[in-house]
Amino acid sequence: MCEVPAGHGLSIDWGTGKNQSINSIKIELHDKGFFHRLVDTFTILGHALAYSSWLPIHQKDRQVVFVKNSLESRIKTRKIGLPSLIEWNSKDFSIEFPSKFPEEGVHSAQFDGLLTDFLLLFTASTIARYRPQLWGEILDGNDEDAAKFNKRIKRVYDMISVRNDTYSYLTFHYQVWAEFIRLAHSA
Repeated sequence: MCEVPAGHGLSIDWGTGKNQSINSIKIELHDKGFFHRLVDTFTILGHALAYSSWLPIHQKDRQVVFVKNSLESRIKTRKIGLPSLIEWNSKDFSIEFPSKFPEEGVHSAQFDGLLTDFLLLFTASTIARYRPQLWGEILDGNDEDAAKFNKRIKRVYDMISVRNDTYSYLTFHYQVWAEFIRLAHSA
């Protein structure tokens, strides 16, 4: 058995055939690596995630217990097709989680959105590096799927890069840092 290196904890399955398109690409989420650690960190900090195998449930005595994430709307597979990831949002999870755990209150989709954006950025970067012809087709928006991915990844790039034009820091790294600051102030 070949051990998958931890690294970023993600890999791309390009599909088969010579005429690859974004429809044949799947993103594989590994049990080790940076992405998995990021999901675990947000979970331990008390955020219920569609990507997590566990859900943090707050007890009355301020203790947190972790229960297996068996919600129907969770990310069930460890291999996600790129078209599905482009279209995915956590709306169903945001409805199902508070209905099953009403004492938890409203579910924030913020961290699921950040994780999805991270996966899309990883995928776009990998395509640009290893399949430059396909990346050119995506940038040109030659078909509906390529145009949809192009539009979505441009929004992701905007969220990842530091912007000071609106004084609203909604970048990925700032959101992660803000979560640790919140934790430090609540201790």
